[in-house]
Parts: sequence; structure tokens; C-alpha cells
Amino acid sequence: MNRFTTTRLRLSLRPGLLLAALLAGAGGAWAQATINHSKALAGNVTPGDLPGYPITISRPGHYKLTGNLTVPADTIAIDISADHVTLDLNGFTVAGPARCTRNAATRTVSCTGAAQLLRGIRVDNGAAGVRHTVVRNGRVIGFGIGVSMSIDSVVQDVAVMHNVAVGVSGAGRLQAERIVATLNGSAGIGAQAGLVRDSVASDNGSSGISGSAGRLLLVSNSVASGNGHLGIDAATVRGTVQGGNGSINRTLVRSLGGNADDNGIY
Repeated sequence: MNRFTTTRLRLSLRPGLLLAALLAGAGGAWAQATINHSKALAGNVTPGDLPGYPITISRPGHYKLTGNLTVPADTIAIDISADHVTLDLNGFTVAGPARCTRNAATRTVSCTGAAQLLRGIRVDNGAAGVRHTVVRNGRVIGFGIGVSMSIDSVVQDVAVMHNVAVGVSGAGRLQAERIVATLNGSAGIGAQAGLVRDSVASDNGSSGISGSAGRLLLVSNSVASGNGHLGIDAATVRGTVQGGNGSINRTLVRSLGGNADDNGIY
């Protein structure tokens, strides 16, 4: 790797740069709106948003919950189809019907109540993808995938649990900070590339934090414990702790130092 490429990688992974850029892009004269259950039932949160769920966000801007959302079975809670959207959960919960239980002896997680591909918060606009989305500050529980992000996205200060498949899923260049992902049926956090830091992934059915082979996912200052398969998979790690997971595999894990698992410090 030449010096120019190395410098670009360091800049791309510098904590806070992506978040700052996204927050700056989501400001200005774009829409600012509040969302609650009554507004969801009334519709027209953005033009074309029909009454009931999902709440469709089709314009850039800043959107903030003012109450919990209890979502019926077999429907998405919030569907984001515009670039440059910041969704502030404002400490509230987006809840679907799924619930999961864990067998402590086998680490097996079993979930019922939702289809695996049913998203709680979905960021998508077909093949082109939706860019520059921020989801922060709340809980998403009881779906197939709790938070499903697209390209160049941030998830921050979010707890995801009781999701049948994955807690947080990133299709590309995800920045996940201070995530608590627990008791999800498959992975706690799954990202093709990007940064996961200051997060905890525990008691999930498969991997705690999982990247994609051949892509660059940095996991920093995070903990993965009690997961059914691997704690951290297909990632570059520093300052991470893994313990009590179903198995250990360092083959696809590159260490930058300061890490520990059941086999020791590396």
C-alpha cells in the first residue's frame, strides 16, 4: 500500500468526519418535522406518505420522534427514500411484534413474531441506494432487521434487540457508534465496510459484529460476548474484547493491538 493510499484510509476512518459531514448536509433549509403515532396514522409526514405505517420520509431534512411508535405486524415502521435525512429517535422506542429468547447453555437464540426481512427503519431507494442518513438516540426492537442502512450512513446511540435477523445492517460504509445490540436472532451488527466503535454486541444468535471478507471494517473499543458463533468476524480490530462466544476465528480478523479474547491478548 503506498503512502497516498494509506493517508486516504486514515482520513476516511478518522472518527467523526463522516458524522460531521452528514449532519452538515442534513441542515439548512430542508424539512424539519416531528413524528409520533398519531401523525403516522394521519399520514402526510412528507408528500405521498399514506395514513398508517410505514411512515415514508421522501424529503431531505431533520425528523424527530415525540413519542414511542408501536408498529403492527408485517409492516415497516419508517421508510427513508431521500438522501440527507437525519432521524432523531429522541430517546423513544420503535417497537414491532417480534420477541427473542436465548438458551444460555447452547447460546441459541429463537425469535418469533416477524419475518426475517421485515425492517424497522429501512433506508433504501432501489439499486442506486440512499446516501447520507443519520439515525440516532433511541431503541428499535421487534422486527426482522432493526435498522437497515444504505450508503455513507451513521447509526449513533441506538439499542437494537429482539430482531429476528440482524440488529443494525449496513449496505456500505457504515459508521456505528455507541450501539447496544443484544438478543438478535443472527448478527448484532453487520456492515460491509466502515467503522464500529464504542459498541457492545452480546447474546446474539450468530456473530456479534460481522464485516465482509475483502472489505475494510474497523472495530474499535468494543465488546462482543456471549454470541452463538463468533464475537467479531471479518474485521480489523483495536482495543476490542471478545469472550464467551461460540467459537474463535482470527483468520479473518486483523489486529491493530490492544485486543483480547478467550485465547489471550493479541
